[in-house]
Amino acid sequence: MKRFNIAHWTGSCGYDVAGTWVWTYDSESHRRLTEVTPFSQTVTYTYNTNTYELASVSLDTTNKTEYLWSQGRLTNVTSSAGSSAYSYKSNSDLLETTTYLN
Repeated sequence: MKRFNIAHWTGSCGYDVAGTWVWTYDSESHRRLTEVTPFSQTVTYTYNTNTYELASVSLDTTNKTEYLWSQGRLTNVTSSAGSSAYSYKSNSDLLETTTYLN
């Protein structure tokens, strides 16, 4: 089932063992904006407005994960569980180190 409008479109994968999942997407970037679980929980996705890189995923104000990027590479992830930093090999997209900050 797909419903279209100017701002976004919504898709549903139908029914599985857990129930029905519903997603809302941005019509311009085609990035996921929300996800409603079979338990009526809404997961919200936000993106950097200039690069469309994932900025955060949140279930509510307590359960939120934030992402930082530099030159298309993930550099930091922060959540209530802690933070991680990532560095890359010179002139490469290969991950060199992962540092757990807390």
